[in-house]
Amino acid sequence: MGRDGSAILLTMFLTMIIVTSGIGFNMLVKERLNTAMALRDKAEAVVGARAAFDSLIFAMMAGEIGYASISMKGTPRPGIGILPLNGDPVNAAVPAGRKTEVVVSVHDSNGMLSLRRLDADALRALIHILDPGKNAASIVDSYSDWVDKDITASPLGAEKEYYSRAGLPYGPRQDALPYMDEMLLIRGMDRQLLKRLKKTVTTLPYTGFNPNTADEETLMAYLGISKRDAARIRAAAGSIEGPGDMLRYSHKSLESMDYTKFVPSGYYEVTVKCRVNGAWYAISAGVGLKETRYFPYNIFYRREE
Repeated sequence: MGRDGSAILLTMFLTMIIVTSGIGFNMLVKERLNTAMALRDKAEAVVGARAAFDSLIFAMMAGEIGYASISMKGTPRPGIGILPLNGDPVNAAVPAGRKTEVVVSVHDSNGMLSLRRLDADALRALIHILDPGKNAASIVDSYSDWVDKDITASPLGAEKEYYSRAGLPYGPRQDALPYMDEMLLIRGMDRQLLKRLKKTVTTLPYTGFNPNTADEETLMAYLGISKRDAARIRAAAGSIEGPGDMLRYSHKSLESMDYTKFVPSGYYEVTVKCRVNGAWYAISAGVGLKETRYFPYNIFYRREE
């Protein structure tokens, strides 16, 4: 090969190196830029969720509470007119032109089954409705053993000896649950059932039972009524003010229910989710809007992810 041919080959080789290096450099730069943009979106989602959470709580405190919702008309933020208290998600207003989505949901503890004072029959019925294949009686007995102070196992329950035999490095708490996720440690519980229970069961205090904010499964379990009657009550949510209304919709005599309890408790399961482009950030909290001597509201638990 002549001198000119060698020069051409060398030029081609150097060109290939430069092109390859350029492509690799561009890909590296693009990857770094994408990572930086994703981190920016995540940071904005974190800030957005926290700001929306704070705005939501203070708007709720200033709003007008009804049987099934809070009217927040007139509050400058978070841009929600009527906030349902049955756990349904609601989109909050965001500035125009922003690729941001804020979704909030609030569930009144009176419309859920509270674990603060266990209604074993209702919880067994609820678990059977949500997952008929589960041994509801064993799960409820195991829960009772988890939170009670004694060391005697319930007929179908589990005390420390059961967990030791299973090789598990823990035993019953022997105190109230601080948050629902701890139920995963209890005998018979799994993530799928817990996910369903989180929509209907709470660790927050309660002041009665509010059919206006309960879902169909909770109504069926708590009242022992059919799915059809539960759907009728659900459809009438917001207008059920006492036992007479319950009789009209459920065809059952419920005079023993105190009409003064057909209202929200003031304790709420609150979830705020903020999405910026593809990045999500969520805050879940148990909130009590009962004013105390030192605080305008209480946070029983708070989780961010």
